[in-house]
Amino acid sequence: MSQLELLRSCVSEDKQNEVENLVSEKGLVETVCHLWENIWTEEEKLQAENDIKNRNEESKYYKLLFIEFNIKTHYDQVDSHRNFVQKAYNRLKDFVPNMLKDDAEKHDLSKYDFSQAIGYTVRWVHMIDNDAWKKSLDDHYKREHHHPQNFGQERMSQRFLEESFIDMVGSRWERNLKGDENAKNSDLVDFHPQYLTRYHKDDFKAVSDLINKIKES
Repeated sequence: MSQLELLRSCVSEDKQNEVENLVSEKGLVETVCHLWENIWTEEEKLQAENDIKNRNEESKYYKLLFIEFNIKTHYDQVDSHRNFVQKAYNRLKDFVPNMLKDDAEKHDLSKYDFSQAIGYTVRWVHMIDNDAWKKSLDDHYKREHHHPQNFGQERMSQRFLEESFIDMVGSRWERNLKGDENAKNSDLVDFHPQYLTRYHKDDFKAVSDLINKIKES
């Protein structure tokens, strides 16, 4: 089945010409975003999400979203990041006594939900910055307490401040240090200062002190 035939199979007959014109003008990514935001019913969205999470390979939604739109790569990215966050926690857990093992194990689970997966696939698989991505990022910040944005102008709780720190360590270990198993603790926390500017000034100091403590250990 061609990509166009697959798209047509995922909408009612009265919407097929609209979808055909849209994919011709704007391509697959924007068309999928339009389906999700404007055409599919809540029931269809739920069916699509369940089919992908259950890996129903016979589903038209699975074929369109997981394979063609490539949510698969987004899920792979989340799997990898979560793995490095858990590795970072295991390496540095003595420095983050308020963070729970459960926090590391459940880190970023919301990214598998379609309220985020659609937009994250747009941004980090197809490298497109659009409204779908902005909505997904906003949903992520609202649901995940390890982001300073979740606390507005207030300080973070110590537990989630430590998780935000481990989140940065995991990202650095995976991306900047290429997963080097021999990386020293001092290398893991050698962040560029720009990554700390998102914090409340008191949290900025707390994270800076933690970095120095690890570097000196």
